[in-house]
Amino acid sequence: MTALAASAAGAPGTFFHEGFAKLAAPFLAGGVLETADVQVVDLVCGGRVTPEADVMLAFALAVRAPRHGHVGVDLATVRERAFEETRLGTDDAEAELRSLPWPEDPEAWLGRVRASPLVGTAGSPERRPFVLHDGLLMTLRWWTQQERLAAALQARLGCPELPVGTERPGGRRPVDAVELRRGLAALFPDPPAAMQRLAALVAVLRPLTVISGGPGTGKTSTVQKVLALLFAQWQAACGESPLVALAAPTGKAAVRMQEAMRKSPRVLSGVHPDAPD
Repeated sequence: MTALAASAAGAPGTFFHEGFAKLAAPFLAGGVLETADVQVVDLVCGGRVTPEADVMLAFALAVRAPRHGHVGVDLATVRERAFEETRLGTDDAEAELRSLPWPEDPEAWLGRVRASPLVGTAGSPERRPFVLHDGLLMTLRWWTQQERLAAALQARLGCPELPVGTERPGGRRPVDAVELRRGLAALFPDPPAAMQRLAALVAVLRPLTVISGGPGTGKTSTVQKVLALLFAQWQAACGESPLVALAAPTGKAAVRMQEAMRKSPRVLSGVHPDAPD
């Protein structure tokens, strides 16, 4: 039994909201929530308001969401999503997960969450710990980061496309057409790589490029080669290497991406061999 489950079973005073602790205990035992999810919500709510236990459960699920690749939680679908995302070792575990005490009416549950003084809405001047937007409940932190990212992407989308050979705004270097053609030919010599070659060309010329695809479709290798092209462009223009920033949603993903990028062809074969690491 977890510490939280033990507390819910009868160790008073450990949590501000014992009713929430009792409701959360089976979700902890089933692996849907982690202790930190519950403790964070208990601390956020403690001493200021007394939300209903199922509202606090919704908050804990919103705290949980980023671990599973979501910025927030959709209360209408979270029951099935949680079942799919939780590792099950036995048939008994699956039956236990199916029997968790989820709120019976998702719409009414959402209404109670919306009415909470701890929940704000998009564009609201008041800063509240949670934000509800289009049915998605998320922490203020993730909402803020999402808005900042959206604003940055919009700003980049507003930059003009640059045909090869034109001077970049603000006095930045032009694109070296000869170097770019040579790099594309060297990195994508095979006809089957035509679409990757096109993606790399577009990435060099545009201020924003999104490369998507399923597992094993070549996303990472294409990014590696785009970086090689950009390094070559910088080396040809000024003899320097660009600063590259990598971002990932989790520390583990960041490490994997960094390892993959270290294997990247930093500069094209035979070009600027003395460039610094």
